[in-house]
Amino acid sequence: MGDNYRAYVVVMGLTFGVFLIAKPVFIRWMSADDFVLRRNAWLALTTAAFLLPNLWLYMMVAAVIIWFAGQRDTNPAAFYLFLLLVVPPLEADLPTLGIVKSLFPMNHFRLLSLVLLIPLALRLRREGREMGLQGGSPLPPALRVTDVLLLLFLALQLVLFMPYEPVTNSLRRAFLMLLTTWLPYYVMSRACRDRRAVVEVMAALVLAAMVLAPIAAIENIKGWLLYSGLGESWGMDMNLYARRADVLRASATAGHPIVLGYFFAVTLGLWLYLQRHVARGWAWLGAAVLGAGLVAAFARGPWVGALAIIAVYVALGPNALSRSLKGIALLIVAGGIALATPLGPKVLDNLPFIGSVASDTVAYRQQLLETSLMIIGQNPLFGSPNFMLQMEALRQGEGIIDLVNTFAAFALSYGLVGLALFLGFIGVATVQCWQMVRRLSPVDPDAAMIGVSLIACLLGVLVILATTSNYLSIPYIYLALAGVMAAYVRVPELLALQEFGVKKDGDLSRFHSLSN
Repeated sequence: MGDNYRAYVVVMGLTFGVFLIAKPVFIRWMSADDFVLRRNAWLALTTAAFLLPNLWLYMMVAAVIIWFAGQRDTNPAAFYLFLLLVVPPLEADLPTLGIVKSLFPMNHFRLLSLVLLIPLALRLRREGREMGLQGGSPLPPALRVTDVLLLLFLALQLVLFMPYEPVTNSLRRAFLMLLTTWLPYYVMSRACRDRRAVVEVMAALVLAAMVLAPIAAIENIKGWLLYSGLGESWGMDMNLYARRADVLRASATAGHPIVLGYFFAVTLGLWLYLQRHVARGWAWLGAAVLGAGLVAAFARGPWVGALAIIAVYVALGPNALSRSLKGIALLIVAGGIALATPLGPKVLDNLPFIGSVASDTVAYRQQLLETSLMIIGQNPLFGSPNFMLQMEALRQGEGIIDLVNTFAAFALSYGLVGLALFLGFIGVATVQCWQMVRRLSPVDPDAAMIGVSLIACLLGVLVILATTSNYLSIPYIYLALAGVMAAYVRVPELLALQEFGVKKDGDLSRFHSLSN
């Protein structure tokens, strides 16, 4: 209890400090009232997690806090993303009181979906039905291409597993897919109805990262995982102490260093757009804070993903050549400064391809890919339900077969058809977003850079997914990103409907003529 209390004091001190410093910056993208509401919700949930003695008591208190604040937040979609990583993803089977054997494991992600996303989705659906396109500018009820591809991907999973499980398991699987996959995408794609809402969602996720970055840095420097005591106080195993080159890899609330690094890589990409609207000093400070969190995770896949995000953002933005040269020069200078610090040699030794630390993980990933390709070749279209039986040679010392390649895992489980549906979902969202960027660039370069930031983040996610599993908060974040991209594509059209009085969806020639 003593260590847990000390951790609570440290976490709260760092969190208070970040909110105090960040408020004058972030109220550019959200109202002061919403900032205070979200800050208070974060502090209340953190306090509840550290002080309450078990998970279920925390869940009950957290549900009240989330519901109360969510009803008052003017942008619940931003509120959802802001709270996504407020506490670690500890989970336990939902109590059934002996009525049935089990329902499903409950964790913070699913609590947010139940308490926040389901009511919001129902409200959005109701508003869409009531208003349609006749009386204003709501989103059309028709499904989009990205909607269809994602639904087909989920339906395929259900169909493939039905022959091997009871009906009750299939119903449970369908409900969890709705809760954890469809809802984050659906709500983000429908709730962001104007440009300000899109930017606010981006800013809310970045603000959460700003809070967690100093915590990650302290974990890395002090060799102390500040949230590890929660598992002990709740009677759960949360042994996340992972070291590389004698340095503790930070986890904060992400549940794993790779997931934390992934989170910072994505938010760094979002900050590339947001920092355009702050003074240069704040822009550099924000980048430094997020970069410190990224380094603290000591996760090489997210490091490569972050570089890919920066490269795509620079390449797709205006004056790509000069910006690319400046970016390369900046990386060289930043790398030289990093190498001059005491941590520099350790960072260098952990870099992929040139570092010598944990080189066995690279070899494992190569072996995983080779084995996966062999198994996929046996059942290429729809995968093999028992593929794990053919991968025993990959079982590690921890007793697990770690599928650290999301694309290989999808192809093994759902075949190339399933993988194509997933990549099609991401690809269509990206292409549509790029088309909108090109339309907006001549008339509103700043709005175009919102899309560039989103594209860079989603392409960087694909790089990271090739090096990690599809677990914890990873799918929630990229599904939300895809939803925001779908909303971004619709926002200019909705503005056109308002300005020109267009009555039919798709009749946007006057708007598009401005962009061409």
